[in-house]
Amino acid sequence: MSSEPPLVINLAEDFYQGLLEIEEYANAHGGRGRQLVNSLMNFAYQIIGSSPRAYTTLLVPEQSTREFRRAVFRKNYVLLYQLTDTELTFLLVYSTKRRPPAIPLVT
Repeated sequence: MSSEPPLVINLAEDFYQGLLEIEEYANAHGGRGRQLVNSLMNFAYQIIGSSPRAYTTLLVPEQSTREFRRAVFRKNYVLLYQLTDTELTFLLVYSTKRRPPAIPLVT
């Protein structure tokens, strides 16, 4: 019985920035920013990390060799990530109420 090694999970700088913006907004509008960020991180690591291919694949330009996927948390937050055979890299997180940031889809 062969078992695959676990995926290495990385967080891009833009992902960290998105978390910070979400936390600041939530704190300014009723608090609980830290709790929301913790919930987002649990979703990323535990839910997406355990089944990363279960979420929507994004259509990308043909010249891109990367696989991008999108997961939605509580209908209000989008997590964009790149998936390879060995790594899961979270690229962006943003609120669905805001215009999404530019997505670097071409290698």
